[in-house]
Amino acid sequence: MSEEESSPRSRSSPLDRKGRLKSLLLIDPLDRSASELDEVAELIGDIKFLEKFYYTDKFKQLCRFLTLQTLGTKEVVFSEGDESDAFYVILAGRVSVYVKVENKTTKSVFLVRDR
Repeated sequence: MSEEESSPRSRSSPLDRKGRLKSLLLIDPLDRSASELDEVAELIGDIKFLEKFYYTDKFKQLCRFLTLQTLGTKEVVFSEGDESDAFYVILAGRVSVYVKVENKTTKSVFLVRDR
């Protein structure tokens, strides 16, 4: 079997891949095995923002510390001006970004929905 045929990307639907990624991200980051880290890397490797890092040492380190965070409707992830300590990848649902313009809040500068 070729490497391409054995990868999670080639043998499962996007929905299956998303479910598998969620289950891997529920494992405590420090308890993930090398094979689980490889699978996380494979499953997130096609995210456009992360593609350029795929073959770097830092990418595997990133995979070690990814976690799953589930948020409810209208729950605030962070506020404008907060110090950043994370970035987010949306696996399901949608998010709107609000920015202040001259002391007024403007909705939907950016809207992302899952595919």
